[in-house]
Amino acid sequence: MEEIKGLGASLVALSADDAETAEMTIEALQLTYTVLPDSNREIIRRFGVLHPQEGISRPATFIIDAEGVIRFQHIGKDFSDRPSESLIVNTLRWL
Repeated sequence: MEEIKGLGASLVALSADDAETAEMTIEALQLTYTVLPDSNREIIRRFGVLHPQEGISRPATFIIDAEGVIRFQHIGKDFSDRPSESLIVNTLRWL
């Protein structure tokens, strides 16, 4: 997290939960980054990551630059399919 911040980036998570459930998750896991609730799945749909059978977001990582351009994306097949931290950090360095 410190390395990401040191590169001038921020981590933001999107949750299919309602605001109350998202807040409970933040507290329970002691998260230090922003979690945005999207219980209507509007943003999840816009990014094309809604799981068709489960109705929740697929695990996805997007790096979006200051102009709002997506510079990197990884949409996982299941909960374990995520890019490594080193790939994310190296991509941020490259940008």
